[in-house]
Amino acid sequence: EAPSCYVFHTLNAYDTDGAVVVDLVRHPRVFATVLNGPSEGTTTLERWTLDLEGGRLTTEVLDDRGVEFPRLDERRVGRPHRYGYAAVFGPGAAHGRTPTKHDLATGRVEVHDHGPGRAALEPVFVPRDGASAEDDGWVLTYVYDATTDRSDLVILAGQDLGGDPVATVHL
Repeated sequence: EAPSCYVFHTLNAYDTDGAVVVDLVRHPRVFATVLNGPSEGTTTLERWTLDLEGGRLTTEVLDDRGVEFPRLDERRVGRPHRYGYAAVFGPGAAHGRTPTKHDLATGRVEVHDHGPGRAALEPVFVPRDGASAEDDGWVLTYVYDATTDRSDLVILAGQDLGGDPVATVHL
């Protein structure tokens, strides 16, 4: 048995001790009344654990602020991971879409606010060459500025997502 919902994107999935863990973005419903996109209710970042021996599914909400486009350090795909990145689309976004970093070990969520009129797209993590720490690298995201009708590629430090950008490339 699984919740009635829709899933567009997963963060990651991996095997562990007789279970499969899947971290995903759950939409409460889609295409029921709005046919051109998923905008029918706030999404949640969830962990679904499928107990292979008992045949049960348990769910845990990791973030209820309305995120989408989850990503991680791709060196961790298919293996346990600590960090995930996503874009906030819902009421938790102070000024439009903002990138988030989820520490799944502590439950801490770090947010980068690009400022009024600026909206970020999917954050992509790029590890530093030779890095061993899962968050040692950069988070890249395109940011649209509605006040200038222009976009930038903004590069943030993976270990300080809320801090000032490392670099901004004007497009």
